[in-house]
Order: sequence, then C-alpha cells, then structure tokens
Amino acid sequence: MNAENQPEGNYLSLRWQNRDPFFIEASMVRRGGYIQHAGRRHGHGIAYHYMQLIKALWPWFEWHRWSKLLITSYAENGDTGVMGPASSGKTFCSAAFALATFYVWPKGTSIVISTTTREALQLRIWGAIKELNHKARERRPYLPGRIIESRYMLTGSDDDAENKDFRDGVIGVACRVGGQFIGISNYVGLKNERVMLIADEASLMDRTFLDAISNLRKNPVFRSIIMGNPKDRTDALGVACEPKGGWDSHSQEEKTSSWKTRWGGIAIQLCGSDSPNYDYPRGLNPYRGLIRPEDIERDLEYYGRDSLQFSMMNLGIMPRDGGVRRVITRSLCESNMAMEEAIWADNSQLVDYLGLDAAYSGVGGDRCALTHIRIGPTVSMGVCVALVGKILVPVKAGVGEAQAEEQIAEFCRLYAMQHNIPPGRFGLDSTGRGTLVSALARTWSNSVHAVEFGGQPSTERMVRLGSTQTEAEAYGKMVTALWFASRLLIESKQMRQLSLEYVEDGSFREWGVTKSGKIDIEPKEKTKIRMGRSPDLWDSLVVAIEVARRNGFQIAAGKSWTPQKRGLPGWMTKMRDKNRELEKSHALVSS
Repeated sequence: MNAENQPEGNYLSLRWQNRDPFFIEASMVRRGGYIQHAGRRHGHGIAYHYMQLIKALWPWFEWHRWSKLLITSYAENGDTGVMGPASSGKTFCSAAFALATFYVWPKGTSIVISTTTREALQLRIWGAIKELNHKARERRPYLPGRIIESRYMLTGSDDDAENKDFRDGVIGVACRVGGQFIGISNYVGLKNERVMLIADEASLMDRTFLDAISNLRKNPVFRSIIMGNPKDRTDALGVACEPKGGWDSHSQEEKTSSWKTRWGGIAIQLCGSDSPNYDYPRGLNPYRGLIRPEDIERDLEYYGRDSLQFSMMNLGIMPRDGGVRRVITRSLCESNMAMEEAIWADNSQLVDYLGLDAAYSGVGGDRCALTHIRIGPTVSMGVCVALVGKILVPVKAGVGEAQAEEQIAEFCRLYAMQHNIPPGRFGLDSTGRGTLVSALARTWSNSVHAVEFGGQPSTERMVRLGSTQTEAEAYGKMVTALWFASRLLIESKQMRQLSLEYVEDGSFREWGVTKSGKIDIEPKEKTKIRMGRSPDLWDSLVVAIEVARRNGFQIAAGKSWTPQKRGLPGWMTKMRDKNRELEKSHALVSS
C-alpha cells in the first residue's frame, strides 16, 4: 500500500518527546507535513502544519481567507507573486512565514528580505520581523533570534555578530542606496541549504531585480515571495505575476484569485473589494489590519474608479490599460512572430546595419549600446529585419585613456570592418553628440548617419507603404517617428529574432496624444525615472532601422493602427457636468 492510500492517523496522539505545540508542528513541517508511524501516515500536509506552527508561535495572529491563502501558497510553492491593495496583510504574512521557517531550520537557512530603502525596511517588513521575533521569544525564550540592528540582521548565533558575516538568519536589504538602484547584487552568490527571498514593494523596483533569482535558484531549496501594490506590467511585480499566457490573455476580474505564472510560480491577487471584512455586517470590520469597505468608498469618491491610485491601493489589481500606452509590448512581438528565427531565402542578398546609442562611462546608468541587424528576403514573409545581436561598447575612464568619443568611434569602426559593414550603413543618435560625430568622421568616415532624436519628423516620408500620412503629420518628434517605425515593422511581420531583453527594453516607453492630435512618446528622462533605467537597447535598434530606411528599406503596408484618445474617468465627467449645471443656474438671463 503506497503512502497516498494509507489510512491517516492522529499525529497529536503520537508519543512526542516534547508536547510543546511549537515542537510538534516544527517537527511536522520539517518532515514535509506527514510522518510514518506504525504503518500509518500521520499529518495533514505542509500548509496545514505551517499554519498550526504560526498559531503556536503567535496565538493572536489573525486568520481569514487571505492569510490562509497566502500561507498555503508560500508553503506549497517555490515562487509566489502577490498583488494586493494597501492593508491586505501581505507584509505581515510573509514576515510570519519567513520567521517560522527560520525557527524550524535555524541552521542552514538564509532569508533575504528586501524593499526600496532602509526607511521602508524599518516601517514595513523588517519592522514586522522584529515585532514577531520579540513576541515569539516572550513566550519561548529558547527560540533563536538575536537582532543586530546596525546590520538589519536577525541571527541565531550568540557570537559577536557585529564583526562576523553570518549566512544563517534573516537579513534586510535596501535596494536603493543614495538614490541609485542596486537591488540585491551583494547577495546573488549566496549559498546555503535553504534560501528564501522576499521582495516587498516590488512594484517600485526595477525588473532587473529579478535577475538575481536565477542565481539563487541554484541552492538546494529556494523560495521567493514577490509582493506589492500592482502598478505596471513591466516592473518587477508585473513580471513576477505575469500569467502563463501573458497579461493580454488574463481577465482582470475584481475578486480574489490565483493563477500560474509565466516563470513557473503562482500569482495571487487580493482584491480590496473582496476583503474578508466584507464577509461581515457593515461597520463590524473584525480584521483590524485589513482594508475596510469604508476605506474603499472614501478613496473611490476622492480618486475615482479609473485612477491609478484606486486601482493600486484599493482594488489591488493590475491597471486595465497597463501596456495599452506602450509603444512595444511582449504580446505585440509574440503575436507577430518578431521573436522567431529568420529563415533566409537567399543569403547572397543579406545586408547588415549598425545603430549606436552612445553613453560615456555609464553616465546616469545608461549603457553605450551598439545593435547589429540583418535585412534580406525570407522564405515566407518577404523582406524582413533580424536582430543579430547587441554589443555593449566598453568606455574606460582615467589618466592616459583616450577621450570617450575617440574610444567609441574606434570600437565601432573596428567592429564594422570585422563584419564588412561600410560607414554608410552605420548610424547613431547624434542628439548632444556633436563631438562623437566629429570623432567618427575623423577616424572612420563622414558617411555615417547622424540621427537627431530631438529633431522634427520628415515632412516627405510616409509613415509606411500605403499610408497617406507623412511622419510630420503623425508624430510630434523625430524620436517618436523612430520608435513607431519599429512598432509598424513588427505589425507588418517584418521583424525577427528579437531577444526577450530587447522586447523588455522596448516595452519601457509610453506614448500619448498631443493637443494637436499627434502621437508623441514620453521623454527619456521620464522613462528613466519611472522604470529605473534608460531603454538604450531599443534606442540603438531604432537607429539601425532608420539607417536601413535611408538606404532604401521600406516598411510594408499592413493593418491600420490609430491611437485611441483616453477618455475622462467617470467620476471626473460627472464632476464636470455638475459644475457646468451649477454655472448655468447662476448665469444671467438676457432679456
């Protein structure tokens, strides 16, 4: 008889050496939720015993639909993303789960808890860890858990931890130091028997934060909990919670729900309008730590249902138009085969181009990115553009080094020569880069193409083949024309071999409609503030595409795409109409 078919016994009736509920539940958790004794299987599974363990440690812990859902997911899954409104118990539940795990395995367990800043650590998850540890040790002084405040560390060691590096324990990490995003770079090589990463306020973190997870996964046991108030599909939280079929395949219902994620974990959506406090008569609100109906109604009246604030902090669901205002989206690329391999029909007709988005010594976090593309006839889709690869141009600073412009110019010249690309098929964003253009002309050729991102769109070139609109009629700035040319290229199914890195880079930028009805993308500085870095790779790609167009390449005719102007939220429309009626009632009537 296998374990699944064996009759279950009462685990509490076994002869435990220590009858302390904490000892019993910790032993059951350590065994994975079941124990074999006298031919019978005892226990109720890992999630049940984690919950019983937390009850033993903190009898006052509030149990409701949301806390049970969170603890169950944390116990049963390797990766959990949690989207929810303010006051949904995300932080407290994850802190309790982390600390309970540490008490069960005080040796061989590393738990990294992270949020945006040190101040946020104190106010949120690190503060919760300290409170829970203090109250647990009040009841059971033998529990491990020495706080080292100066290092945001909780360790089970009794040694002088101020002067030593301890892997076992809980450590708080601020991802922004001095205004610069550093993530958890100092801990990507962390090794231990069990490693857990908890990211609080993940919607305020750069998506590169998640890059550390691939390294931490190499530990024998690894768990991640990525949580926050949903803001954007492309930030760290949006990526961690992305449904397996992509955000566009997911119905955004206003209810508590869960789904499998693209990266193999589970996402949980805690919807504010489905708060456990709604399970009781109005005004009762038995769960003090949870969002209340009154909170939601007050914010609904103030912000309006269509506002980002209400969606993030009250509903706790991903904004419905997330991605709609992006020039490039992953679903756009996938549905138009832009990430598929190019199958060339005639290799003799292939032509290569280079595009550069220059940066000097990583100023402002920008990369000096060079993109290599190839254009030619494919077997089934006519002439297409394929990404060959990215090259990050090294720029050295210091005494004895050549000027940055000279280094970049020489590197690009040598790379182009090695790949038989003439200067007429090379271009760069020349905005504010006059000295670099001069360096390229001096060391290589004046045939290189200077593409002025800040200039005006062409008054003669059509948006694409078959269009009756010039770029100047459609777009407000040259950079907008360049970015939308790449979008139209994808829509016409002429783009191939885009890497996920490029797609994510391209999905950073948002667009809008000007008062004159033209499309314009947001300034790069605004993108950098919102997303944490600049879309350098896509900028270099659009330069390469522009150089190809100047050499005769054309974007094929395709489906017509026109922007939809964003309407006023309902609450704002009502307020406007009410004000108009008020003004009309007080207006003088002419005789």
